[in-house]
Amino acid sequence: MEVTYLLEKEDLLESQLYFSSKSKIIKKKRVLNRTLIPIFYVLFGIYYYFRLGAVKGIKVMILITVIAILWYILFPFYDRRAIKKSILKWIDENYKNRIKKVVTISLDGDALKIESDGENGSIKISEIEAIEEIKMHIYIKIKTGSSIILPKDRIGIERIEEFIKVLEEKTGLKTIKKLEWKWQ
Repeated sequence: MEVTYLLEKEDLLESQLYFSSKSKIIKKKRVLNRTLIPIFYVLFGIYYYFRLGAVKGIKVMILITVIAILWYILFPFYDRRAIKKSILKWIDENYKNRIKKVVTISLDGDALKIESDGENGSIKISEIEAIEEIKMHIYIKIKTGSSIILPKDRIGIERIEEFIKVLEEKTGLKTIKKLEWKWQ
């Protein structure tokens, strides 16, 4: 049983966005970036309130508090775009030789064989950690931390369902479905 597809830049992007959205470190960093700056602004406003006196200080404090609130509300929109742009640059730099390449993955006994543009690799079935499905892709996570990307639209629903069913039987794993996942 094998599947063949063309690996696109969008596949790599969505993969990186998906796995970064699950990262505890990145989640923590995003929350800190969203909350620490407004807190700093509010503290700055309070300082100016006492420094300038009640009349002038209240105007500055209100202005700075409005800026803090706007930051808190608008930061997620900026952050999503900034992370996406950063990952796209990283993909261009690190995966330029993998984009637009035909990938063939086959189940052969107790191994998953991968072939792409003359390169061959093999992963023992026992090294597969999880199978995760989102709306457009299925990821086969390997215990080393890497993953294999299967784009559903280019493989075909029937073919990929058949492939995953055989893979589930061989690994004893069930596919973790996150069909509602969206980059936020």
